[in-house]
Amino acid sequence: MLPNADSEKIVLLTRNRILISTDRGDKVVRDAGAVTTATLDVVATVAAVAAERDMLQAEFEKKKSKTMIAPDWPELPEPFTFENPPTAARADSEIIAVAFGVAEWVHELAKTWAKIEKQRLARTFLVEFGGRSPRPCPIVAADLTTA
Repeated sequence: MLPNADSEKIVLLTRNRILISTDRGDKVVRDAGAVTTATLDVVATVAAVAAERDMLQAEFEKKKSKTMIAPDWPELPEPFTFENPPTAARADSEIIAVAFGVAEWVHELAKTWAKIEKQRLARTFLVEFGGRSPRPCPIVAADLTTA
């Protein structure tokens, strides 16, 4: 059990946030009584982004003509687990290296989604799949009922 001050900090830092954490981290957050938005399922989220990209490509294939330029879809970041997490090159400790590595991974995922949306919005026939504004990145929450 955490001291009250630590529990209060955890609640304040995680309230209404989407987390990426280890099973142990999820337990600490739950034990502190924090109410988060979700814990991100890294593998399922990358799969959801890939599925959306693939659906847009399929729609392009249905409509394509000789004059149309094919979308240039970005590479997706590889999903990870905390058994083999991404790490930052320079950090003072392993914990910080993993934290920065995960942050960099999230940044890459966000940039990738922005590029997908840019390709979608550049093609009028793809705008119908989500409207004229960039959509938020699809996020898949982890099922923590078994944790």
